[in-house]
Amino acid sequence: MSGSSLVALGCFIFFILGSERCVAKPKLTGPVPSFEPAGGIYTNQQLSLRIVAENGVVRYTLDGSAPTVDAPAFQDSLTITNTTLVRARAFSTNHAIGPIISQAYTFLAEDLADFSSNLPLVIVDCYGEELSLAREQKITGNIRFIAPKGGRTHLTGTIDFAGRAHISVRGHSSRRYPKHSLNIKPIDEQDEKVKASMLGLPKQSEWVLYAPYPDKTLMRDVLSYELNQSMGHWAPRTRFVEVFINDTRNKLTMEDYAGVYVFEDKITRDKGRVELAKLSPVATAEPEITGGYLFKKDHVGRGVVERARAENARLAAALTESTAEVLSGPGEFPADPAGFGTKTDNTKKSEGRRAPRARKPERVSRAFHMFTNYVGIASGQTGERTANASIDDEEVVPDEEGFWTEVEGNHFYYVEPEPDELTAVQRAWLKTYLNQFETALYGEDFKEPLHGYRAFIEPDSFIDYHLIMEVAKNVDAFRFSTYYQKDRSGLMKMEPIWDMNLTFGNANSREGYLPERWLWPQFDDQQYSWFRRLFEDLDFGQRYVDRWSELRTNVFATSNVVARVDQLAAELAEAQKRNFTRWPILGTTVVPNHFVGDTYEQEVRWMRDWITKRLDWLDAQFLHPPSVTFKASASTPLLELATPVSAAQIYYTLDGMDPRQAGGGISASARLYKEPISASKNNRLFARIKQDNRWSGPLRIQ
Repeated sequence: MSGSSLVALGCFIFFILGSERCVAKPKLTGPVPSFEPAGGIYTNQQLSLRIVAENGVVRYTLDGSAPTVDAPAFQDSLTITNTTLVRARAFSTNHAIGPIISQAYTFLAEDLADFSSNLPLVIVDCYGEELSLAREQKITGNIRFIAPKGGRTHLTGTIDFAGRAHISVRGHSSRRYPKHSLNIKPIDEQDEKVKASMLGLPKQSEWVLYAPYPDKTLMRDVLSYELNQSMGHWAPRTRFVEVFINDTRNKLTMEDYAGVYVFEDKITRDKGRVELAKLSPVATAEPEITGGYLFKKDHVGRGVVERARAENARLAAALTESTAEVLSGPGEFPADPAGFGTKTDNTKKSEGRRAPRARKPERVSRAFHMFTNYVGIASGQTGERTANASIDDEEVVPDEEGFWTEVEGNHFYYVEPEPDELTAVQRAWLKTYLNQFETALYGEDFKEPLHGYRAFIEPDSFIDYHLIMEVAKNVDAFRFSTYYQKDRSGLMKMEPIWDMNLTFGNANSREGYLPERWLWPQFDDQQYSWFRRLFEDLDFGQRYVDRWSELRTNVFATSNVVARVDQLAAELAEAQKRNFTRWPILGTTVVPNHFVGDTYEQEVRWMRDWITKRLDWLDAQFLHPPSVTFKASASTPLLELATPVSAAQIYYTLDGMDPRQAGGGISASARLYKEPISASKNNRLFARIKQDNRWSGPLRIQ
């Protein structure tokens, strides 16, 4: 069969499979054009550009399109006076075609000639296209990253990365702010995505330029991600940058300055990011079909809302005070001396807002009645959205991109593989896995190790997620931008964290501005998926206590967190002035601000104080481990243990075993502390304080 016949056959096959086009790509064997001078950032008034190629005619475009045989042929020179993208390719006399080569020329206006920063600089050139707020609409532009040298970054300095990219506005409710976050996807000359390294971060094909706006410290996301990384989890890596966005074809001026941004990883399945096994479309059986899945809870679209409202209306009448079951109110778990697994008396009054849960006399398939993750629809309500919670039609996410669990009515979206890449068999497998998990979790034997909830999830990842959200008091926690992953042959994890701008007091709702009180009672069972039941397992609760006790000595030590806040503030001290000149919002309330400072320093100081109070309050909710002092003696040194709680007792072992047995009882090998203990080198001390039903974190001395 001839070559042309093979091409025709291939086109026919692609047509049958639904391909829109089938074009035989020419071999790029022609000459490669070179540019004199090369693209870059210039302060000149104009440039005289030459494009040359041996044994060929160079054709070029200035509108971003690919040069064809109909494009103008380059003559002697081309005079450039404004920001311009030149794309060229050579056509040889023997009909060979060379590759497309693009060069971007950015001219600086006089007001930027001496601009410099202590942060890296980013220039986004849109070449006359305006960035659209419509979801998924993107433009093709050019992006440059300029790295510091000798502690300063100049616009004419060393280029860290320069290239073409697909650029789009990102975010949900944040789109209403005038400072827009951007998706950045580097592409090659054929508009195919490529992996690229920027500012020292590993090569990836998708990046985010996050635009802090209502967070006037500019650092809440960065601080949260760093804390989570220190806890041992992957979280987006970040770099503070200053950004210019030029959506004209004119010189770059200070009017194009967009402010301080955070350049960061996007949540994707990849080496060095969310490391999951790649799920092939042909995976239909275990173990291959068991991973890797990345999915999330998030805002849902209008189509889902209409389906939910009908069910809400039917069930709303049943939600009365006499039938409502109120779970623990603010300040009770785990501070309540009764310990974990207890429920507040229905008649008890507690200050603060709490979320009632409707009793469920029967399970409802696709239970929309606790529908929560839509902006403006509150738990158990059927009313209209509030004015501050409106979204655009472009932000609707089709329900086909997600699924509901049939046991508890939780809603999730597929992230990776993307919805159109998942097969029906794989969708069914993941949904079945979650249904089986919920069945086990709400079953009578839910604490049983082999067949209960622990057969499906990794508890430590759930505990760490809960802790970081409570420390930061993220009012979007548990319900929006909440990611889960299920790797091949592994258990489900609750990670990574994302979107942490409404944290550390930066929220005027759900008591987010208060450094006191627990966050979790603000949510109903579908917003706060699974945790109320998990904490009915006293051993899960104790793991939570133990993890807090550990983290409080390092990651969540007040001195460590406050020191990092001060370091980030110092890094931003210069650039924040330009940011708030561009966006003059200091001293102005930007929803959802609670505190409004007149200066950047006031904003940082208030957050620093809030963090100190928050960590102290949380710490007061736990029983602290016993304190220990060494006492010299004539023979063997002694260990003297103490507790600040007069009604509490100390139990210990000397063989390294836990004095608390599974289920919360006292281990048979545990001893009640009455007098100093010999500090023998053969002893492995493990001690806890016990008060009523509660146990402290551990004290271990080897």
